[in-house]
Amino acid sequence: MEECSDAQIHISKLIANDETMEKGVQALMLRSILKPETSEAIIRSCVENKSLLQVQCELSKEKFGDLQDCKKLAPKRAEESEEG
Repeated sequence: MEECSDAQIHISKLIANDETMEKGVQALMLRSILKPETSEAIIRSCVENKSLLQVQCELSKEKFGDLQDCKKLAPKRAEESEEG
C-alpha cells in the first residue's frame, strides 16, 4: 500500500519537526525509523495491521503527538471483539 510508504515519510518529518521532543530521543527515533530494514518492517506492519482510514488520518496530522488520535481508527482484531 503506497499510503503506508507515504505515512512512513510523513511520520519521519513529524518526528524531525517536533520541538517538544528531547534531541537525543528524536535522533534515536529518526535513526531507527530510517534504517532500511526497520523501514521495511514498519511499512509491512502498516499494510498488515492498519486500516486505510487510520493511515489517512496519520497523513493529515501536523504534530507527532496528534498521531495517537488515529489509533481509534485501527481495525478491530477478532480476539479484541470476543473479550467484550
